[in-house]
Parts: sequence; C-alpha cells; structure tokens
Amino acid sequence: MRDRRRLFPLLFIGSLMSSCTCHRQVEEAPNPSALSQRHVGFDTGGPSTGGSLKLGEAPAAPEMPPTPNQVPQAPEGNVAEIPPDFPSDVQLMQDAELAAVHPMAQGAHAVLVRTEQDMSQMYNFYQSDLKAKGWTLEQNYQAKDQAFLGFRRGNTILSVTFAKDPSNPSKRLVNIMYQEDQKPEFDEF
Repeated sequence: MRDRRRLFPLLFIGSLMSSCTCHRQVEEAPNPSALSQRHVGFDTGGPSTGGSLKLGEAPAAPEMPPTPNQVPQAPEGNVAEIPPDFPSDVQLMQDAELAAVHPMAQGAHAVLVRTEQDMSQMYNFYQSDLKAKGWTLEQNYQAKDQAFLGFRRGNTILSVTFAKDPSNPSKRLVNIMYQEDQKPEFDEF
C-alpha cells in the first residue's frame, strides 16, 4: 500500500504532462486576404464610427496619416494658384512649376512646386535671397537628398523643404510652408 501512495503523485504529474500542448506546432498566421474577410468585433454605430456593420461585412481599414518624413506626391500639371496671402517677397525659382497648394491648420498654407534645379542650388538661392530680404534664418539642414530652411520675419514663419520628386527623379520638389505665428490661448509661464 505504501508503494501505491508514492505512485499517486507521480501518476498525477504524469497526467498533467500528458495534457500539455507545448509539443504541438503553432498554427501559421492566415494570409492578409483571409484576415480582411473575417469579422472582428462589432460596431455600435456610435458617432465616431458613422454606422454599423452588416452581418458578414468586414470593417474598413483605418486611414493612417502620413508620417512626417514622407515626401508628398505632387499631382501632374498646374492644378493650383498661389494664395493671395503668400509672402510677396518670396520668389519661386525661375523654372519652378506650381504643383499644388494645401491649406493647413491655423491658417497655414503649403505651396508645392517642381523644379529641375540642383538641390544645393535651390538651398543656396533661398538661403541668400531670403536673408537679403530681411528674413531671419532660424533653422537649417542640408543633406544629399533633402534639405530644410526655417525663417521668421515679424510674426510670419516660413519653412522651405527640398526633396527629390519620387514620381520623376529628374526633378525636385520644393515645399514652401508659411503661417502667421499666433499667441497661445493660455498665459505663458
């Protein structure tokens, strides 16, 4: 009887180990197309979602905002006009072709142009031209494939970004963003 009492703990441990699934292979993850056909969760139809899903309908993929280091894709042809509040002393380079104008938050605008000028030529042109016109250079960065200049004059903030045009490697994109600096809504410390 004593030998049987010693075997019970061993039998108990053995039964636990026999139910272990750690020796089995893990299932491979389904391919992305199979995931898009699955229904994951439900939509309550609240104000943030704009409606509810029907049975068997897959939820729409969320739209992700562009990351700051992405170069915007410029549309082909002249599709925009320079805004009336564009700083009058900021020149576009001689061969610059207006690609797009984007209104931004807090009254800012981004004017996107294409040019065939060399990156260093554009950088030097805007740096010397704007300094000569009374703009204060506050930030600058220059590398082989991209560059940035940040200026201020009075309450106007102006940034000029240069990058290769991903849709046309023979051209470069110049993004001129400007806005009036606004006093914060709260008292400064």
